[in-house]
This record gives sequence, structure tokens and C-alpha cells, in this order.
Amino acid sequence: MKNKITFGSVCSGIEAAQLAFKTFGFKQLWSSEIAEFPSKGLQHHYSDIPNFGDMVDLPELTLNAQIEAPQLH
Repeated sequence: MKNKITFGSVCSGIEAAQLAFKTFGFKQLWSSEIAEFPSKGLQHHYSDIPNFGDMVDLPELTLNAQIEAPQLH
């Protein structure tokens, strides 16, 4: 797959989406998690994927081109 399908993850938790989509070669652009424990897990296991915190902020961030809008939502 030359161009990987991209996705963002909201209510990311322990990042089950990353584990599921990895099989298909999808690329995760970002996570959105506010709870302390899962956020620490995301930082530890996926430090290369930014966690933008509150998902309420995501529409404005993508509309203002501050973060990339994924192909899958």
C-alpha cells in the first residue's frame, strides 16, 4: 500500500484502534484522551503519536489546519 489510510482516535483509552488497524497498515495521526492513566499509557507505548486531549477541540484544530484531518474518523 503506497499511501497509507490515516485515522485519528478519540476516547483512545489503551489504543485498541492502533492495534486493530496496524494489521491493515493504516497510519494513526493522533489520539484524543483526557483521562490520566490511559494518557500515560499512550505516552509510554505510542510516544510518536500526539495526544491532543479533549476531543471537543479537534474540529477547530482540523478546520484551522493546526492538525491533519484523517481519512477515517
